[in-house]
Amino acid sequence: MRDSLAPREREVFDIVCMNPDSTVSEVRANLERAPSVSAVRTMLKRLAEKDLVTERRVQECITFRVRLDKTDMVEDGLHRITDVFFGGSPVAAIRALLDLYSPLDEEQQAAIGGLLRDCAAKENCQ
Repeated sequence: MRDSLAPREREVFDIVCMNPDSTVSEVRANLERAPSVSAVRTMLKRLAEKDLVTERRVQECITFRVRLDKTDMVEDGLHRITDVFFGGSPVAAIRALLDLYSPLDEEQQAAIGGLLRDCAAKENCQ
């Protein structure tokens, strides 16, 4: 889904993902080397035509929101990151996250331990 977008469209899509109900001005304010307002509006309209975002009129303002389910987008993104950067290894991806956010406090360590126990209890845990 996201891979089929041009780089600038992808950037706009990511901004709308992070900021639901964004206006054209808000999206533009978050863009590097921001193009004109009309160019941002055109990109948002294209994303709407591709059914990736929806637009909604609130009084005099039009806002944009991602149309896709966030859980599906997160799952898709994590699979892609794991495949591209970690050779498909979830262990390598988890190791990188642990290295990035270390040291973990006791509460975080306990939470991760609980997740691992829950995973081990499932038959289909990968």
